[in-house]
Amino acid sequence: MKRRRFAEVNFYTTDWPIDTDQDMSDGFYFAKDNWDDYGFKTTYQVVACFEGEKNDLGNINITVYPYSSSDVISFDKIKKNLHSQNIISLGNLEYYRFLNNIFDEKDRIEYLKILGDLAFDDEKLEELYNNPNFQTIFSWAHKKDVIRDSFFRNNNYNEVIDQFHRVTLGGSYQDKYEVNLINLNEEEIFKFNVDPNSKIPTSMYSIIGNNGSGKTNFLKQIISFYHYQKNGSLLDDAEEKLYSDRSNLNQFNSLVCFSYSPFDSGFKKEDSDIYKFIGINFSNTEDLSEIIAKDIHKLFTEVGKRYRTKLGNIIKKFSFDPWFLQIEHAIDMENFSLEDVKKLSSGQKIILLNLLNLIIYVSEKTFVIIDEPELFLHPPLLKAYIRAIDEIISDANGVCLLAPHSAIVLQELAHINIRKIVRNFDNNQNRIESISIKTFGESISYINNAIFGTDLRNTGFYKFIVDLIKEDKTELDKIDFIFGSEALLVKKFEEVSDEEN
Repeated sequence: MKRRRFAEVNFYTTDWPIDTDQDMSDGFYFAKDNWDDYGFKTTYQVVACFEGEKNDLGNINITVYPYSSSDVISFDKIKKNLHSQNIISLGNLEYYRFLNNIFDEKDRIEYLKILGDLAFDDEKLEELYNNPNFQTIFSWAHKKDVIRDSFFRNNNYNEVIDQFHRVTLGGSYQDKYEVNLINLNEEEIFKFNVDPNSKIPTSMYSIIGNNGSGKTNFLKQIISFYHYQKNGSLLDDAEEKLYSDRSNLNQFNSLVCFSYSPFDSGFKKEDSDIYKFIGINFSNTEDLSEIIAKDIHKLFTEVGKRYRTKLGNIIKKFSFDPWFLQIEHAIDMENFSLEDVKKLSSGQKIILLNLLNLIIYVSEKTFVIIDEPELFLHPPLLKAYIRAIDEIISDANGVCLLAPHSAIVLQELAHINIRKIVRNFDNNQNRIESISIKTFGESISYINNAIFGTDLRNTGFYKFIVDLIKEDKTELDKIDFIFGSEALLVKKFEEVSDEEN
């Protein structure tokens, strides 16, 4: 169904129940039900008809506020903004999802404002709910409030203020669900346990491991097995199935894979209705910076039309960067030229490219895989980027699996959501382990030592200090004025070890 402009959509007032067998012009039809909530009659049936397709959107609550039984709502007048009284309404999930499908953001907001939608205007909802206007509808009955006793007779306040509000902004209704990846030995490899009510972030996960441990192959195996569970066949006919059919990756509606490695990682690049690959073609003879800039400008135009508010809120996470402040202003002005894009650094371009693709392609229960998310990014941008990914993924009730080499990324994730690949080079086999150290908010140096310790101590300043102690530790004392705190600690530790030996 094509999207409509609000100005082109008609509102009709009709009799209840709406007869969908009759011929109907395009538009929204509202019919007042005689259902009585302690004297309040606020229930309306809504049917949307477009291109001959009729959608019964169920019952919603609409009334003039304050409530009066003598008030009559004329919906064509509401549409023309001619209704002089204060209209408020509250819909249902199917109704809000339909509005997201039929309208772009700007038109959807106009529709919701015209009808005084309380799920959308959460500040007004809180004000009305917390300051009830009790009325005596029947002389023999207790005083009742139209919001609490009619609008919320069959609605849950927390669900409306959290879930319905998110949907009115173009997001998804967040369900609690669990997806398991189980190997052929019936051992659980990963459990993606999504719980929107949990205070622990449940949308972000990570697979880590030293170079050569097989992280990229693990991601490719997951992508292939996902296709198997959705379509019944692996990506490569010669490939062996490595996971149990008790796994349930097919709970995810789609999979989006990001990889910006200049080396061919072997990820499937052909898109389908359930799969999208996003990367950079480094073999292209054209100027890569020019190609990326054009892609960003094209995506920005598309996102700006449909998700301007969402993009603006995400960009605010990068407000410490002057260029992103300019991007935020450009979103407000709906003007971000190709020349503006070209002025961005490579890291800024990669972040913007990823965020735009995430906003466009991540929908309800999308599984996102990002290989090496830290590529091209310096630490402040990287931390804000991870938080932005989390917000986009959570908003879509999805899951993201990261494969980083950076302790900065792990510092933003809960250790219970991290698995480590350990490779046995003697038999060329991998095993996947949980990690015990608490990574969330932990110091970067501690994460590096605890997780990447052996590799780190064989490289960089670690190895430099160890080698110099073995050669001539008096030379080390002459240059320790350039050492930072961690280098001094390593020096002291290695000197004590050397003396003991």
